[in-house]
Amino acid sequence: MGVAPLCAVTPTACHQHHVRPLMPMNAVVHSIAVCAVAALSSCHSEEMPRMERADPSEIRVRNGSDVAFTDVIVGRNSYGNIEPGRTTEYQTWQRAYRYSNFSFMAESKVYNFVPNDYTGEVPLGQGKFTYVLTFGGIEVERDTK
Repeated sequence: MGVAPLCAVTPTACHQHHVRPLMPMNAVVHSIAVCAVAALSSCHSEEMPRMERADPSEIRVRNGSDVAFTDVIVGRNSYGNIEPGRTTEYQTWQRAYRYSNFSFMAESKVYNFVPNDYTGEVPLGQGKFTYVLTFGGIEVERDTK
C-alpha cells in the first residue's frame, strides 16, 4: 500500500458536512448483533485468525517542511506543535507500520491522511523510528542511534 498525497480541508468546510444514518439506529444495532452472532457461531476457535503480537516501537515525528505544524496527531498519539525541521520526543506504540494516519494544522488549514488499511503490512517491530511529515505525505526512517 502506498501513501496517498495529503488532502487539505479548511476548518469551516469540516463543519459543513452532515451525516444522517440510512436507517434508524436501533435497526443498525440489531443488524450488527445478528451478523455478529451468525459470524461467531459459524467459526470454530481454531479457524479464527489471530493477529500476531508485535514488539513495541518507539516513534517520533519530524516536520519535513519549511512551515510550522500545530496540533500534530499521528496514529492515536498527540505530538503537539512541531517547528520546521524539528523532531519530537519518542512515544511508545504497541503496533506501528511504515505509514500511519495523521493530521495537523498549517497556515490556517487542516491537513489529514487516513490510509485505506494495513492489509499486507508488517509491523515495524522493536526499534526507534521517525515519521517524517510533509505536505506530500508521510515516510518512515529507522533511527540508528
